[in-house]
Amino acid sequence: MATAFEDPLLSFQFSIEISGGITVPATAWFTDLSGMGAEQDIIEYKVYNATGSTVKPTALGGSSVGDWVQLIHGRRKPGSITLKHGLTSDQSFWEWREKSLNTLSTTVRATATIKMYDRAGMVKATWMLYGAVLEKISGPEFKADSSDIGIEEMTIRFATINRITVGGSPSNSPAPSPAPTPTTRP
Repeated sequence: MATAFEDPLLSFQFSIEISGGITVPATAWFTDLSGMGAEQDIIEYKVYNATGSTVKPTALGGSSVGDWVQLIHGRRKPGSITLKHGLTSDQSFWEWREKSLNTLSTTVRATATIKMYDRAGMVKATWMLYGAVLEKISGPEFKADSSDIGIEEMTIRFATINRITVGGSPSNSPAPSPAPTPTTRP
């Protein structure tokens, strides 16, 4: 069955919401998100027959070179993402850090939802990061001779990640509007 051609999503249209371990759910627009992915160990297991000899791949329809090695999925590895955004007056992530230093680790674990939008502002891809904890947060670099925007950077570690199917569901709603920009008076 043929499917309609779909344009690839542009990577600059995304948002992240953190809820659970943080005092108030924090939704933010970031300029950079890297490191998102999932990884797990692969265990190599040599296959033996009833007499204790290794099984050759030819017995299972493969080549006659080497022994048969079965690949088994092992434990999942925790992942991490690094986020960067323009510094604002929002303290949510710094409060999350402070809370993690003063309470049990299980109460500061959060769920992070990353949403990617199409050109029309509709959610087209969603990832859920479970068991998220703030690993690192850093403020901007200060330079007296610079007119650059202050960038805040943070690293969030997570236990597991899932990509959620989006399409026709309630999560397929328009992107939240960014904070209004101040206007000048005439």
